[in-house]
Amino acid sequence: MTCVAPAAAGGVGQSLTQIVRLRGGRITGVVSTEAKAQPARQVGTDEVIVGPARPLSEQAGELTNGRGTDVVFDGVGAATFQESLAPLRPHGTVVSFDQANGLVPPISVESPSNNVLVTYSIVVHHVPDRAALLAHTGGLFDWVASGRLKVSVGEIYLTRGSGGAHWPIEGRGTMGKVLLHVRQA
Repeated sequence: MTCVAPAAAGGVGQSLTQIVRLRGGRITGVVSTEAKAQPARQVGTDEVIVGPARPLSEQAGELTNGRGTDVVFDGVGAATFQESLAPLRPHGTVVSFDQANGLVPPISVESPSNNVLVTYSIVVHHVPDRAALLAHTGGLFDWVASGRLKVSVGEIYLTRGSGGAHWPIEGRGTMGKVLLHVRQA
């Protein structure tokens, strides 16, 4: 399986990269700056595409010998969704899991370039009850405890000043997880 992960230096992107690798897949990370390329490489991306120098479809096509990628994980939304469709092979899948930059625009099913599958992943569809939650998180926490999945914390904000956390996230200026810390009185 070949995957593309936009925002590969962010907290979700870093975890996603490692999970794809743990499951035997290849992953190409997309980052906005050269400074974000190193954290993406450190967690195991096979290739890193920096910035929008050339269309993602062209770069991903080169990396897959023209075949296209199997999956694109898009957590950005409006700013990247149309571009996320382009590198997919016919019947590839876009997994939209967040819309941090705005709602995904409508797409036409009649377009030949849209011969792909699109899904918006909702947690309750994958984790409908406590037993499923424990099954999913158990494996994840086992990976963390064993060191196979590393969690990178980029910044910590006190909940009192948590409004300041939104600007770097919205501006795509974060790397690693952004945590809110509750200070006890």
